[in-house]
Amino acid sequence: MTLVSVTSVVSFDIVGATLMISFMVGPATTAYMISKNLKTMLVYSSLIGVISSIIGYHLLSIVKKIIRTVG
Repeated sequence: MTLVSVTSVVSFDIVGATLMISFMVGPATTAYMISKNLKTMLVYSSLIGVISSIIGYHLLSIVKKIIRTVG
């Protein structure tokens, strides 16, 4: 829990409050909309968070490669 708190505080300073809140609330609200009970909601929320993090990481690496070749 301490690691989550420290990461949240540092991220608020780096990316801003609006983006950080959407990162924290987005997966949970999406899971809430597609599931009916708490157990599946927690699983969906975790999966959505992990998948979106992996996709974001790979998109960043692609953008970095494009920037290196152009610039």
